[in-house]
Amino acid sequence: MVQMYLIHVSVDLGEISEQYHAQHIEFLNQQFDNKVFLTFGRNLSKNSAGVIIAQAENQDELERIEALDPYVKHRCANYEIEEFSPLKIAKDFHLFK
Repeated sequence: MVQMYLIHVSVDLGEISEQYHAQHIEFLNQQFDNKVFLTFGRNLSKNSAGVIIAQAENQDELERIEALDPYVKHRCANYEIEEFSPLKIAKDFHLFK
């Protein structure tokens, strides 16, 4: 059964993260296209953070995917993964861009 996850991504800003930024965005888009990441974006409350809502069979699968992120490979980002069970999803959720 597929589980839902809320992921908080903390990024260490600097030369390394700048160097791998385009690859990180490509990774995010690839996981979105693969329907693992359902939505993602910047955390506007924190300067160097992001939020991802994802789905996966289990957290181990999600951690394997996380390890593919160039930011994680080059140790300039940290993922905090929380499993959650949504009770409702707004039918117009797609309008929140």
